[in-house]
Order: sequence, then C-alpha cells, then structure tokens
Amino acid sequence: MFLDMGYFERGLDDQRHCLQLEPRYENCTSIMEPGLIATGQFEEAERNLQQYLEETTDSWPVSMLYAYSVGNRTAALAIGRSVPGWEEAPLKELLALLDDPSRDAAPVARLWREYAQDRGLILEYCPELLAALGEYDGLYTEYGESGWWWQPIFADYRRSEPFRQGVVRKTGMLEYWQANGFPPMCRPAGDDDFECD
Repeated sequence: MFLDMGYFERGLDDQRHCLQLEPRYENCTSIMEPGLIATGQFEEAERNLQQYLEETTDSWPVSMLYAYSVGNRTAALAIGRSVPGWEEAPLKELLALLDDPSRDAAPVARLWREYAQDRGLILEYCPELLAALGEYDGLYTEYGESGWWWQPIFADYRRSEPFRQGVVRKTGMLEYWQANGFPPMCRPAGDDDFECD
C-alpha cells in the first residue's frame, strides 16, 4: 500500500519485514522492485529481481520493465520473451523507445497494437506496457498494483491527467497525502492540487 502511494522507505520497510517473516514469499520480493528502483537502489533491485526470477515460474511485463530500469537490458529481453504470447513481440523497439523518451512513441505503439491484434492479446491488461508506449487514455490501473508508476521511465505518465485523475484522485491518494504528508516525488500545488516528478 505505501509503495503504491509513493512512500518508498515505509513501503520497503514493510516488505523487508514481510521477508523476515517469510523469506521465500514471492510477493514480498516482487513488490519491493518499484520502491528500490524509485529510490535509486539499483544493485539491491537487481539482486531482488534475480531472486524473484529464480523462485517463480511467472513472467510479467512489469518484471521486464524492472530489469530495464536497473540497467539489465539482456534480462529485460529474456523476461519479455518469456511472457506468454510475447515470444515475437517488438521488444527491441520498445526498449529503444525507453532509451530515447523524446522519440515519437506512436510507431512503436502501432507495432504493439498490430502484434496484439494478430495474436488475440489484450494490451489493456498490461497498463505498464501501455504507459511505456505513451498510451495513457483509458489506461486501466487499480490500487494495489505495487506502484509500477513510480519507476523513472514513467515520469511523463505521472504528470498526465490519466494518472492524476485515474490513479491519485480516484483511489483517494490525494486526500491521504494531504492528511499525512506528500511522498518524496510529489508535492502540493495550491489548495486541492498536486504535482509529481
């Protein structure tokens, strides 16, 4: 919960406590990734990701983006290729887009849409992928997704109206922040507004 809301240190403390109680519980490990990445703890994030990948048979798109965020492009490609249905997905094009955020995302998004349509995949089930492709409108997110949006690669998404309205306001985060203090990446902007880096 705290990682979702941008309170990284408190969220990481909760997950570390979780691991003390049950060292092999995958959720404790995987949920730490966005907080570790957002706070620049890349070595621990990479060790954590490695441990998670060694102990799970699941491959999630967000794990590919975590690997990319800690600088492990090879792992990002390997994880991406192991996501069911993504064996031939335009992953290299996605990573090239992430390498150069000033690049026009539309051609890469179009490649992904065509790929998904040809294979019957529903990209809306991968909100972190759509955000990486710059497709924010109608992005389905739900509270409890472990705060993938705090990774550095999602800075533009954090400044978007879909994030502001669909995540922060819809979930009540803004009210919580106003009552309890804003997390490190966000701050108040006037009486009832906010900004996030």
